[in-house]
Amino acid sequence: MIINIIGDRMGGHRREYAILDDLLAEGEEVGMEIREHRLGGGRILAPAHAFATDRRIIIVRCDIFGMSHSVKMIRYEHITEVKMERGMGYCRLHFSLIGEQQESQENIKWITGIYYKDAIMLIQFINGVHAKSYSKIKSSGSAPHIMPLMR
Repeated sequence: MIINIIGDRMGGHRREYAILDDLLAEGEEVGMEIREHRLGGGRILAPAHAFATDRRIIIVRCDIFGMSHSVKMIRYEHITEVKMERGMGYCRLHFSLIGEQQESQENIKWITGIYYKDAIMLIQFINGVHAKSYSKIKSSGSAPHIMPLMR
């Protein structure tokens, strides 16, 4: 199931969808899509599309001239923290990853210029995926390193 926040898939963003189709693993499903807005601080010539699948976040940036693109894939199990900065009408999200330096503010891990409601929906989607994967681990008993809290 795809929750498409920005409109139909046949809009002006065909390159992003073609790249996404190449990157999706067998059985991987897209659950949500958000797009940076130029007015909100997104890159003027290359706003990003972020696709949240059932396994990872895929951030695709295609420049307006069609000359290049960049892709960043972030697996949910590597995310330690999601930081949200809210401004006038738009938000920024930053994904902190396992093993990175605290001072690391690598720009490619920021999604900038997104609406507040879209940022909240993405965070809730990520939390939902984490909760499902944790309950699978807990019910299978395959993770002896997870200890229940003592009261």
